[in-house]
Amino acid sequence: MRAEEGKCLLDAGHFSGSYYLTGYAVECAFKAVIAAHCERYEFPDKAFATACYTHDLRVLIKLAQLQDVFLNSIASSGAFRENWEAVSEWSEVARYRSKVSAHKAQCLYLACAGQPKGVLPWIEQYW
Repeated sequence: MRAEEGKCLLDAGHFSGSYYLTGYAVECAFKAVIAAHCERYEFPDKAFATACYTHDLRVLIKLAQLQDVFLNSIASSGAFRENWEAVSEWSEVARYRSKVSAHKAQCLYLACAGQPKGVLPWIEQYW
């Protein structure tokens, strides 16, 4: 949903908002994988739950238990590696940027949502 909203903002020329929301979609996707590992009515470990309150995508990969498959994907696909490099530049402080170029916003959107080697399609395999 957030990636679709990021695309709407991109198409409307709101590049800063698109950039932020598209990157946030990746954060949410990792958190969906983490949530899928939790059992209903489970009371999570406090340290683990606290660690999940991060915006750091590299940390979220580990918390989602995707580190090994991520490293394999990076090693086996140059396209996925390039997409990850674009996505890994994103951080939550992007919400404060008022000037993001059309090119930068479009590159992030394609790196996130592009088929078949986009970061979001890759994450969706695991939730």
